[in-house]
Amino acid sequence: MQLRNLDHLTPTPDPLRKRYPAVDSVGQGPMASTTRGIIVLGMHRAGTSAITKILMSLGFELPGEPVPASADNPKGYWEPREIVEIHDAFLHAIGRSWSDPRPLPPELFRGVAAAEARGRLREVVERVVLPRNRWVVKDPRMCRLIPLWEEVLPAQTLDVHFLHLLRSPLSVASSLAARDGFSRQKSCLLWLRHCLEAEAATRGKDRTWLHFEQLTRSSQSLLNQRFRIATGSPRLPVKRLRGAVEDTLDLSLVHHEHEIDGTLSDLRTYPWLARAYRALDALSTGREADGRARLDELGSEIRNADALLVGELGAWEAEHHGERYYRLYKEIEQYHRSVEAQRREIEALRTEVGAMRGAFDVERTQLAEMHQELTQQRSAQPRRALPEPPQEAAENQGQRIVESLAEQALRFDAVGQNIVSISESTFAIRELITERLDKRHLTLLEKSLEVIARLESQWQSVRDELATVTNERDAVRGERDAALEARDRAAEERDRMIRAREQACVHQQQALAELERTRRELHQLIHRKSWQLTAPLRWLYGVLKSLGQRS
Repeated sequence: MQLRNLDHLTPTPDPLRKRYPAVDSVGQGPMASTTRGIIVLGMHRAGTSAITKILMSLGFELPGEPVPASADNPKGYWEPREIVEIHDAFLHAIGRSWSDPRPLPPELFRGVAAAEARGRLREVVERVVLPRNRWVVKDPRMCRLIPLWEEVLPAQTLDVHFLHLLRSPLSVASSLAARDGFSRQKSCLLWLRHCLEAEAATRGKDRTWLHFEQLTRSSQSLLNQRFRIATGSPRLPVKRLRGAVEDTLDLSLVHHEHEIDGTLSDLRTYPWLARAYRALDALSTGREADGRARLDELGSEIRNADALLVGELGAWEAEHHGERYYRLYKEIEQYHRSVEAQRREIEALRTEVGAMRGAFDVERTQLAEMHQELTQQRSAQPRRALPEPPQEAAENQGQRIVESLAEQALRFDAVGQNIVSISESTFAIRELITERLDKRHLTLLEKSLEVIARLESQWQSVRDELATVTNERDAVRGERDAALEARDRAAEERDRMIRAREQACVHQQQALAELERTRRELHQLIHRKSWQLTAPLRWLYGVLKSLGQRS
C-alpha cells in the first residue's frame, strides 16, 4: 500500500494553550501541577487502541485493569475493563447495545439506569482516575455516552482533553464486516452516530482531531504538533513520539484502508456520509465554523429522518438479539475449549503422578533386593570354615587362604557399610520426595480428581451431543457418498454418450468425405468427352429397354 503525504491537513499555526507552561513526563521539564486526562473518542475499528497505546508509551496511564486482548485485536484493546462493563450494563438496561444504530434520546440519560451508571462511574473515577496525574481512557461507546460523564468528571481538579480519531467509514465498515458480519449500511450508520454525537457532545471543550491515516502518512512535524496539543506538552521529544508510533503500529494488521480523497469519491452513493466526512475534515483542519454549520444542517436532517424510522425499530431489535445469540454461541464454544484444555491438563497430571509412583515402587523393590543380598552375604560369612591342610607341606598354602579370606571379609564389611549408607541415603531421599509429593502432588491430584468428577457430569451432555452430531455427520456422509456415486455413474454415462457421439461424428465425417469423393468422380465422368460421345447410345439403350419392358 503506497503511503502518501497528508500535509494538506495541517491546521493553522500551533494552538498550544499558554495555560500549560509546565512540561510533563513526556517532555524535559517538571511535571505539570494540574491533572491531565485524555479521553480518546472514535468509532469501533477506527484505530483508537493504537492511539491509546501510543499515549501510554508517552507517560499516560490506563486507569484500572485493561480488557484482555483477543484474536480480533491481538495487541490489546487498552480499554479499562470496569468502565466498559459499566457502559455495557447501562446500554443493556435501556435496551440497547454498542451495535444498535438507533438514536439515544436525552431522556434515556435522565432515568434510573443513568443515575446508577453515573454513581458507579463516579466511584471508579475517585478510586483509579483521580490518584493518577496523567491518565487516558478509551472506549468507543463513550462517543455516544458523553452525557453520562458530564456530571462525573470534576472540572475543578481534572484537566480533560478529548482526542477525536477519524477513519474512513468504508474502512470501518469493511473491518466490521470481517469481524462481526455487519452489513455496510449498518456499519456506516453506526459510524455516523458515533462521530456526530461525539462532536456535538464535545463542542466548547478542549479537543483535537486526528486522522488515522496521519499516523503513517503525514510528516513528523504535523504528527508531533497534534500530540503536543493532546498531551499539553510544549516540548514533546520527536524521536520518542516516532519510536512510540513505530513500536505500536503494525501495518500488517491494518486492513481495508482507503485514501482520504478516495473515500470522498467512494462516498458519492452515501450523501450523508460524504457530507459528514467533509465537515469533520473541516474541523480537523481548523475550519471550525464551516464544519459546525455543515454538521448542524446534517444533524437536523438526520433527526427528521429518525422520526420516519420508528417502524424499523423491531427489525433493529431482532438483529440485536441475533447478534447477542451469536456472541453467546461463541462464548459457549470458548468455554468448551477451555474445559477440554483443563481435562487434558488433568490427564497429564494423573499420568505424571502415576509415573512418579511407579518410579518409587521400582526404587523400593531395588532397595529390598539390596537388603536381602546384604543379609545373605553377612549370614554366609561366619559359616565359612578354614581348610585344614592334611600335611605340613600345605601349611603355607592354608595361611595364605586364611589371609585371603580375611581380606575378603574386610572387603565384604566395607561393601556392607556402603550399602547401608546408600540405603539410608535412599530412604532419606524417598521420605523427602514422598513428603513433597504428599504436600504438593497428592494435593494437586486430589483436587484434580475432584475437578474430573465435576466435569464428568458436565461432559456427559457434551459426549451425547457429540454422538448425535457424529451420527448426523455419518448420515450426511452416507447421503453425500450416495450422491457422489450417482454423480459418478451419470458422469460415466455422459462420457459414454460423448464417446458414441464422437464416433458417430467420425463416421459422419468419413461418409461426407466418401460422398464428396464420389461427387468429384461423377463430375469428372460427366465432363469427359467419351461420356458426351456416348450420350446417343445411352439414349437408344434407354428407349430399347423401355420397349422391351412394354412387350
